[in-house]
Amino acid sequence: MNKSVVEREVLSDISEGMEEGLKKFRRESPSECEMRDFCVRRLEKAAIKILHTIAKKVQKKGLKSSECM
Repeated sequence: MNKSVVEREVLSDISEGMEEGLKKFRRESPSECEMRDFCVRRLEKAAIKILHTIAKKVQKKGLKSSECM
């Protein structure tokens, strides 16, 4: 299996795990909570930042690896 395919699969798995966590939070948090939407948005923004950071590191690592060839 090619390295970039593995990296995409890892990012996909992380994304799915984060989405499941957000769904669980939505299910378990009281719908009448005034702060629920605010908290969900904050969690979503944090999850997106984490994914972007991971993707950048993977991309940077990939560029360094290809430079060695």
